[in-house]
Amino acid sequence: MNNLQNLPDASQSLKNTLEEEWAFTKSICPFVIGGEAEAGKRFSALASGLLSSIADFLENGVDEFYTKGNESEEETVCKENGHDKEGERDMKEVKTTSSHAINNAELETNPDDTALDKSTDDEAYHKDKVLKLRHRIQQTFRDSKNLFREGRERTSKALGFAKMLRNDLELAASYKMNVSKVEIISKLEEMKHVLVSVPLSLSYLIFIPERILKNQKLILQLLNVTCGKEDCYSHTDPTHDQDINRGYLLMLQCDNDVNKQSWKGSTVHVDATAQTAIALSHIAVDSLMLVVTHSSVLYAIQEEFSKLMDTTVEVFQEQISCHQAISESLAELKATAMHLRQNISSTLLQLKEKLYFVEINKMDTKERNHLLGLYCVTIIKGYNFGFEYHRELQRLVSDEQKIELGKCMISFAREWMNFISEKWEKGRGRRPTWANQGLEFLVSVCDPKIMELLPESEISVFISEIKSCLDHIVGRSSTVRSPTSGSATSPDVYGYTRFPSVEESRPSAGSSDSLSTLAAKDRHSRSAHILQSINNLENKRNKKLQKSHIIGYITNKTSDLDLRIRVRRVNFRWQRGIKIGEGTFGKVYTAVNVDTGELMAMKEMKLKPTNKMRNPLKELVEEMNNLEGISHPNLVKYYGAEVQKDEMIIFMEYCDRGTIKEASKLGLPESIIRLYTREILKALCHLHENGIIHRDLKGANVFLTSDGAVKLGDFGCSVKLKSHSTIPGEISDLVGTTAYMAPEVFTRNDSEGHGRAADIWSLGCVVYEMSTGKQPWYDQHPYQIMFLVGLGNVPPIPENLSREGKEFLKHCFEMEPSRRPCTIDLLNHPFPKVSDEDMNL
Repeated sequence: MNNLQNLPDASQSLKNTLEEEWAFTKSICPFVIGGEAEAGKRFSALASGLLSSIADFLENGVDEFYTKGNESEEETVCKENGHDKEGERDMKEVKTTSSHAINNAELETNPDDTALDKSTDDEAYHKDKVLKLRHRIQQTFRDSKNLFREGRERTSKALGFAKMLRNDLELAASYKMNVSKVEIISKLEEMKHVLVSVPLSLSYLIFIPERILKNQKLILQLLNVTCGKEDCYSHTDPTHDQDINRGYLLMLQCDNDVNKQSWKGSTVHVDATAQTAIALSHIAVDSLMLVVTHSSVLYAIQEEFSKLMDTTVEVFQEQISCHQAISESLAELKATAMHLRQNISSTLLQLKEKLYFVEINKMDTKERNHLLGLYCVTIIKGYNFGFEYHRELQRLVSDEQKIELGKCMISFAREWMNFISEKWEKGRGRRPTWANQGLEFLVSVCDPKIMELLPESEISVFISEIKSCLDHIVGRSSTVRSPTSGSATSPDVYGYTRFPSVEESRPSAGSSDSLSTLAAKDRHSRSAHILQSINNLENKRNKKLQKSHIIGYITNKTSDLDLRIRVRRVNFRWQRGIKIGEGTFGKVYTAVNVDTGELMAMKEMKLKPTNKMRNPLKELVEEMNNLEGISHPNLVKYYGAEVQKDEMIIFMEYCDRGTIKEASKLGLPESIIRLYTREILKALCHLHENGIIHRDLKGANVFLTSDGAVKLGDFGCSVKLKSHSTIPGEISDLVGTTAYMAPEVFTRNDSEGHGRAADIWSLGCVVYEMSTGKQPWYDQHPYQIMFLVGLGNVPPIPENLSREGKEFLKHCFEMEPSRRPCTIDLLNHPFPKVSDEDMNL
């Protein structure tokens, strides 16, 4: 593992290594006495060391930039000194030669020519020096971006593994008792709990719910549990599989007043094995602890137990480990993760200072703005890395550390806002894409649980800072714009006017001010005279055309357009629930069919009335009608569409397990990728057979359900074809998500168009996303993606895929759509072929 960390691209080598080793270790630990606890400690220490190595990687990267910068400066100084000495030597030679020639009355050299040659040499040397300086600065910016990218990949894999360890090892919750222990025992007896008697001397009492009393295997598993492991009885005993999600173990600390004799309820005797005895001896109970078999059922059982006990107890720690040694190892792991957060923040502060080269201000305006633009983009990349790490760290740390993390998130958000306000030009009336991650981070920081950490006096200050930052980022659109103005070019990237040059910062003399003012007035009066002449000519021409009845007159009367939307209702009663998401086109809520009680998803889309509003609305409703008649196990069901005043409501099937994009954030094993690919292909095949092209196939539009089904949904961009024959140029509209679009969508829309083959390219992009955890071209701007794909570039084939997987992606990424296989051909490919047993997993 240490050797892998020393590689420059260690994140690629650590793809699934840790997860595979942990899964293998868990499978053999039940057969080793004390193996589960030892494995938990060792892997926690391994994850902690992994995070520490990332901190060292970032520090070494910053030091390397600093060393390279000093070496380049020393080299430049040496060259400058050498150049000056050479010039002095040349001048001495000229003087000696001139003196000798004068003495001999044979002077033939012209002094003016010598001075001209010297000036030309200095100018060429200066240009070469600026060019080398620019290349050095640009290379440093590229290296910094690579440092952030590699750091992001490493932390993503390491935190993913750490969260996996926490879910497998922290299987308990601790409670704070509001009444005496005697009253707690009476309450447990009242709530039908059973005392577990083991032939061991323990400092705590063990209880189980009466409903699992007959399931001896589950009781033994609960007694022996120190990490979540696959249950060997679940495939043979159906009752065990049902009880495992409802069973739990309670451990109550004993003292002189509370012992087994004070218990008046039922008791069950369990013979403890050597392994069980070892596991129980390492458990430390301070008050009351609840233990389950897997973390996935912990919160549900917590809520159930809290309702049973009413106000007698309250949750103190939501998720902890019941094993003392594992608990200490996980605490060290979380502390290391918090320390890495501090390293990331300090690394970013150092690079903000070191990457702001003083030499930039000495360059001309164009060069300076270009380099300062690269500087700002580089620092924003670093902040995006920090945003992602903070969000993922929230899911790892414990309750007491979340308070510290919340304060750190507020501080990090303020650093970002200060940087934007100081270094970035004010917006021009729209939300820029580069600020998306930062604004999302601000939303997460504004969570009430985090905001309550601030004193009341600081909350209003922080809110005003956010408002000021938002006003600076979005800004206001200018009322007058010149079509030839340089400001029209990519304000998101190159709008950096907050860095004055040396010349601009110097005060000019009063005489030069007056001359420049007179010159400006003269230019303005000449421009106004030209515009006035053009307007007069246009007016004469318009009057002549109006007399000839070729053009009409402009009137102040407005036409009364009927922009009302005809109300359309679905044929069932419904009730809206809670909000579960929000996208570009509207908000998504849960909804209940009142007639059947079925849970649905409901998307609300606002309709802005315009003169051309009716036809698009009619087409959208017709598309929904087409989808209502299509039914397939791998397609999200559409129940209907309803139009109300200024909004349209679409009712569809509710998928409760999120999307493939969320599930594959850390990459998926190839067996799961094969399974999901097969299901998506079935859905696509059914759509194409019914003459429908999806046109927006991506991981965020493939949904998962609790019963393991994969469903393709979100048909907002789909189109119904008139012909059932597959041809390349069936449609010519540019819709969809840029990163998943086929090349013909960019290059042939105006002429030939594209067809069903575009969905096959998007399918390959989804497979790439499931394998790598990222969408194709994740680090590129949409316009850059269009340029890359349009020139014939394809997403790189992931190295962790098998030979069949790589071959499958090569078929999907065929540049020529006519040679790209159809859905039926791909279903017959070996890669998506999985057995029925795999389908049932």
